[in-house]
Amino acid sequence: MECDRLASEEEIEKVKKSLTEKGCETFVVNNREEAKELIIKLIPKGEEVLNVSSVTLDQIGISDFIENGNYY
Repeated sequence: MECDRLASEEEIEKVKKSLTEKGCETFVVNNREEAKELIIKLIPKGEEVLNVSSVTLDQIGISDFIENGNYY
């Protein structure tokens, strides 16, 4: 497993297809800002959110967003 390179379009589509076939809705974004914006839009107003430990969520600012209750 190579963690020091971006996935190719072919690899992304393969994973997206596999997840979709298993009933998962998938989203592909270009950068951390797009990811954060999308995640914020997906959180329903007034709902509680469980945030487990995630380096990715920490890096894009979602952990702080959730911990500070900004999604209410």
